[in-house]
Amino acid sequence: MLHLPILRAGKPYRSINTNVLRDVRNGEPVAEVSQANRGLISRDLRGMAQRRAELREMPVDEIIERCGVAARLFTEEALPV
Repeated sequence: MLHLPILRAGKPYRSINTNVLRDVRNGEPVAEVSQANRGLISRDLRGMAQRRAELREMPVDEIIERCGVAARLFTEEALPV
């Protein structure tokens, strides 16, 4: 069965809390989706302060270049789920 993880700091994470998606025609499981609870989100937000400081130090032209690469990947490439 396909598993759709949540992303934590850009990395896939399989949560303890999951929800099974079922086919509406026959009720068979199709995918399992990780769920982020309040505690997990709170913990991740606390850890973002360091990453924000790193982003502030990055030159604007590098940020724009990275956004351009990301845009091209999302529009032209086959990306994993």
